[in-house]
Parts: sequence; structure tokens; C-alpha cells
Amino acid sequence: MKLPQILTNLAVEVDASGGRLYAVGGWVRDQIMGRDSKDVDCEVHGVELEQLAAILEGYGQVNYVGKSFGVFKLCTSQGVFDISLPRTDFSAESVEPDPYLGIERAVLRRDLRCNAVMWDPLSSDLIDFVGGREDIEKKCLRAVDPTRFGADSLRVLRAARFSATLGFRPDESLRVLCRNTSISDQPVERVWGELRRILLSPNPVIGLDSIDEFGALSVVLPEMEAVDRVELSSALQRGVIRRDALRKDSGRLCVMLCVLLQPLSVRDRSLFFERYKVERSAGIPVRRIALGLADVLPISVPPTDTQIRNLAECCDFEWALSVAWAWQDGLDWRSAWQRASELNVLNGPLAKLLSGKDLLSLGLEQGPEMGVMMAAVRKAQLDGVLSTREQALGWIQKRLDEESKGA
Repeated sequence: MKLPQILTNLAVEVDASGGRLYAVGGWVRDQIMGRDSKDVDCEVHGVELEQLAAILEGYGQVNYVGKSFGVFKLCTSQGVFDISLPRTDFSAESVEPDPYLGIERAVLRRDLRCNAVMWDPLSSDLIDFVGGREDIEKKCLRAVDPTRFGADSLRVLRAARFSATLGFRPDESLRVLCRNTSISDQPVERVWGELRRILLSPNPVIGLDSIDEFGALSVVLPEMEAVDRVELSSALQRGVIRRDALRKDSGRLCVMLCVLLQPLSVRDRSLFFERYKVERSAGIPVRRIALGLADVLPISVPPTDTQIRNLAECCDFEWALSVAWAWQDGLDWRSAWQRASELNVLNGPLAKLLSGKDLLSLGLEQGPEMGVMMAAVRKAQLDGVLSTREQALGWIQKRLDEESKGA
């Protein structure tokens, strides 16, 4: 194991100040598994809070995300690292840092044994008081302290997430703990954080199945309880194939979220986004896209030109086609892609034929009528009725003439 050099240097200075820095949690677990991990969490023992803050400021920008309870984010040229003091309580809102707690007691705060392994960068010692390495080797999830597991109910969803990301299976005792722990007290922001990680995991089906097995589906995704789980699982597995092949990584969450929500009505999709207070994610308007696709999907096989143009109207065509392909086994990806290229919508929706100025030149006034007319022109364009500016102007003039005669 080897920490970034800046953290090794920090460990030396902490040691000179009478303390000790340990790498903890997921980074150590991933190193044992032979996996790359960019997220490094460190815990510092034997140094007071203010002293630690002063030391950290010599290594980069320090964001005091939780200074009152001993949690710092260190931003350096080598990466961003979470540095914390041990804490005496077991809740998510700890306010009791204790630098002299001792590593054996500090480990008891952790949720799962596979995440409770520590590593000392100065001695290269692996520190394991709870059998974490054994669980990693057996790909097993067990609670560190069953009596305190439910102190933070989000651990139920974390167990589901680790099942999805690591492929580890919870043992029966952990399943019982999760089933007996209600997550209804959790803020929606924290629940959404775990759900999005599951959707981006190697196997979101396992994560969602675990949530269901733990009895938490009615809180996380109540709309999904009536959905055919076999069909949903198949669609999600196909969605992962397309997600991991996307040209733009920014669309990965959007694709998986839309695959997940596809069997729901517009009303239930809206309820989902209202519950989680999500409009955008990573700059992507996921709510607008998910609701827009509800009006377009499912498409015919093979899709019509109008359907292809409407898919591109909703979002990046590759994302929209990925969602359609996940749910429709008979859809030929290559032929749909080729037709989209021929229709010039692979890199974005069709350029609009007219602007508001064009309608003003025809005598229309700004207001609802103009908006209705612009929408009608756009629909005719997507339907393939109109393809040039001149055609669109003539089409509108004809409608205006007909309306004038009718009046």
C-alpha cells in the first residue's frame, strides 16, 4: 500500500507532533482487494483539533466541513482528502471529537467490518481488530457492532450499496439488523445520495434487490412496489451495458435513472423528483429528460423517423436510445443509430426553422398565440412535414389566412 506522498509527509508531521495518522475505511479495503481508489480517508489520533487544523493548513486549502466535530477536507495538488479526528458517539451528527479515544474504540464507530480496517503509513502495519480482512477475502458484509448498527439508519442503504459496488453478500445477522432498522428518519438528500451511487454501481440490480430484501423499498422507491421486478431487473442490466459504453460519462446517471423510472406514469415520475428535490444532477436536467421521455417511449420497432427526431428532442440521442434499448429487446441499436445519423440528430436536436422575429414579421404579436404557433411549427418539423424556413413561413401564412377567412 502507498498513500499519495503529501499524506505520507502529513503523517510524518503528525507523528512529530505526538500523534498518529492512519488510512481508514474504503481506501484500505480497496487496496486489500487490489482495486484502485482515489478516495482516501485518514483519521488522526493524539492531536488536538486546533493543532490538527493548523498542521493541515500547511499542506493545502482546508475546508472545515465539520470542524466542530473534527472533520476536514484537505484540497491539494495531489487530490482532495478527508481528514478527521476519532469521535466518541455513533450517530451521523457527531459533535464529540476525541483525539485520545484510541484506535480500538474508534473502530467500533464504523458500520461494516470490511470498512473497519486501518493502515499505518509509517510502520506499514495493517490494523484489524474486528476481522475485516477476513470479510474482504470472503466477500462478506457483517456489522462491526450489532448493538449500535442502527444508530445511523442510513447504514441499511450503505449495506445495499456495498452489495452493488463490491459484490459482497450480507450475512444473515446483517440482514436481520437491516430489516429491523427503519430508514424513515433519514433526510431525502442522504437517501438520494445512496440511491444514485447504487445506480452508478457495477450491479444496481443487486443494490435494489437488497433494499427490497431489507424492507426499505417502500421508503426509497414506493412507486416501484407495483412494477414487475423481473422486467425491471432485465432493463437495468441492459442499461448498465449502454451506460458503460456512453461517449459522455456525464450521461451515466441520467440514463440509469430514466431506465429505472421508465415503467412509471408521468405522475409517479413527478412524485419521485418532488420527494428527492432533484431537478438537475451534474448539470444535467434529469427531471425534464425523464418526464420528456415518458411522452416518447416506448417506440416502435423499427422506430419511425418522427420517433427518432423526438428522442433527440428530449436529450442527447445516445442517452435516449440507451433507455429505449434497455426496455425493448427487439430494438436494433445499429440501425436506429444509422438512421439518426442520416436525420442529422446524433449530435443534437434539429435546428429550429423559425424564430420569434419571423413570426413578428408575419403580423403575429408576442403572447400565448405566438407560443402555440411556434410549438405547432416544431411539431410539423419533427413529423417531417416541414424541413426548410421557406416551407415553415408558407405553412404559417396559410394557417393565418385560413383563420382570417374563418373569422
